[in-house]
Amino acid sequence: MRVQFTYSGEYPKLYFAFFLYISLALYNMMTTPILPAEARIFYSPVHDISTFAAHIFYPLLPGALGLRLPFFLISTLNLFLYFRILRFFFDKSEDRIEAFFLYLLLPGVVASFVLASSAPIAIFSVLAFYLSYRKGSITLQTLSLLPALFSDTASFSLYLAIFIYTYKKGESKTAILSAIFLILSLLMGNYSFSGRPKGHLVELLGLYAAVFSPLLFIYYFYSLYRGWLEGRRDLLRCIAFVSLALSMLLSIRQKIHIIDFSPYIIPGIFIALMQLHSSLRIRMRRYRKGYRAAASIVVGIMFLSSMLLLLHRPIYRLLGNPENFFLSSIYRPYDLAESLRRNGVGCYDPDKLEKRYHKIMRFYAIPKCAEGKR
Repeated sequence: MRVQFTYSGEYPKLYFAFFLYISLALYNMMTTPILPAEARIFYSPVHDISTFAAHIFYPLLPGALGLRLPFFLISTLNLFLYFRILRFFFDKSEDRIEAFFLYLLLPGVVASFVLASSAPIAIFSVLAFYLSYRKGSITLQTLSLLPALFSDTASFSLYLAIFIYTYKKGESKTAILSAIFLILSLLMGNYSFSGRPKGHLVELLGLYAAVFSPLLFIYYFYSLYRGWLEGRRDLLRCIAFVSLALSMLLSIRQKIHIIDFSPYIIPGIFIALMQLHSSLRIRMRRYRKGYRAAASIVVGIMFLSSMLLLLHRPIYRLLGNPENFFLSSIYRPYDLAESLRRNGVGCYDPDKLEKRYHKIMRFYAIPKCAEGKR
């Protein structure tokens, strides 16, 4: 028996799951050690929007909380925007809730709540632009596209997708607006389209599998490809398809950072659920068992992956800080800093620590030892 909900009514289970999820994400935000990428954002000499956001609360809340809080708040706002967008694609409230939980369980979304990165800012641009586009407000569209322009992501893929979609639809104002942003992003961005074929595509697909979970990414890729062939080219589908296609094309010649394109692909994840529903509901009940079983396996793997990410700290401590733990590398500088403080040592030997961890030690207020003290 399925519980029925209405959009305007109460969602008791949804509210409880949302509160639990946010609580776990908040706990992780405060307790997860700083990553090298976060330290680079904090100490970056190039003041993009991520670096600016990382310093907003830091004077009042030093430490990981002050660094990550703006990104956590943006990710929380994205949840409300995402749920609002689902009304345009799903008529049934239970379908909207399924799509919402699918978004919550994405490992990439979990990471956007916990870590400081450009991802939640870029996702916000996509979601806000879509709502502005549906309202038909060119002013709101302009404002919603600005955050992505100043983020450290491949925002040109977003603007190109919007241009292609609106140009074909004959919507000249939005097409011109997206063309202007496309030119600005190419001029302002530090992009390189050169290089020789080196075979980074397999590596990129592996990263996407980690962001979406392997089985879901395969089905999402299939859903985008099939929808494109069948002419189902709504705006979010176009953004996801163009961003994914560009990233795969560019990966043939150069290494692609997962943060560059994934924020523009993540918001369309509900397309996979729409494809599943269209395949499932045209069949008789007795022929639906295989689809339901496959979907349960995918969701089960996603749930375990998300719980592993959200509960990584107690698991790591419970296992006795093992060196072969999948996140042991992020604990290495943190454990070193704690060990030095316990032993009353006020500096660290840079020769015994990987260079990518040096800024993390700086964030933990532990300087390098002088040459004679090493």
